[in-house]
Amino acid sequence: MFCAIHAIELYLNAQIRDAGGTPELVRGYRHRLGEMSAHEAIAALNLRKKTRDHLGTMTAEREYLVVRYAPDQKAQCSELTRLTATLEEVATKVGSAMDRRTGSRTEKAG
Repeated sequence: MFCAIHAIELYLNAQIRDAGGTPELVRGYRHRLGEMSAHEAIAALNLRKKTRDHLGTMTAEREYLVVRYAPDQKAQCSELTRLTATLEEVATKVGSAMDRRTGSRTEKAG
């Protein structure tokens, strides 16, 4: 579970950084995925409502901290299927957004 939550966070970090966000901005979120989802670069991904709600729930329930530091309490965390669905959507949409930006940069350079 920790790896999936961490991967979601890394995708969101990459999207924000690729859109010009500073390292200080990214660090300032402090694993609060729900707050990250309000950033304009993440909002532009048009994540499904279920996914946005799940990111908020993971923040409210402090799931990142629970699975990392108190794994014995992970029963109160997200179901694995919901976590997987969130990871897949975030990974797909961030990857697509970066592919589009990279393609447009390559065309301008060439």
